[in-house]
Amino acid sequence: MTFNNIVFESVPQIVHPPGMDYHFDKSITHHWRWQEMIAQLRDEDMRDVVVGDSSDDANRSRGLIGCMIEKSGVYDHKRHFAARTRNEQLDEKKYIWNFVLERDDGSLVSLHPNFKGPKVECRLGGWCSDDGELPGSGKGGTSGKGTYRHFKLKYTDVTLRFDARKTGKGTPQSRSRPASSSTA
Repeated sequence: MTFNNIVFESVPQIVHPPGMDYHFDKSITHHWRWQEMIAQLRDEDMRDVVVGDSSDDANRSRGLIGCMIEKSGVYDHKRHFAARTRNEQLDEKKYIWNFVLERDDGSLVSLHPNFKGPKVECRLGGWCSDDGELPGSGKGGTSGKGTYRHFKLKYTDVTLRFDARKTGKGTPQSRSRPASSSTA
């Protein structure tokens, strides 16, 4: 799903009871703009997401032009672990979903915010393909100490943080298409 650059999206409310379970209540919706999610990052993290490596000013991005939510094709250990905890059948492989941002230079950044806490797992250059690795005891299981953390951070280049002092007001403007090259 590609999000609109100009108008609010109507998104269902997430219901997250104690534990790892969650579901969406489509009878309750909220107005949401993807730009607000970016605006609530710490300033230095927002700058990295929007413009990338600014050490080379001539080749850096000039801003974000779009956002979509995308199934990555990468094994989602957190969701399998939660399902295993609930004694559910683990027949179907669950995959990680990410917010994929496109910069005006064509580069991609994938964000995976956590429900609890300010951390946002980030993959620069978009998400990669799954290598097929599973825990030794199967989906949602373990290979020993550190298995959960290993799979949680396996495809993360950097961990960003939301700034709790920001409210999402005054969101950054995005362009609906890349800026044209200057002839001056």
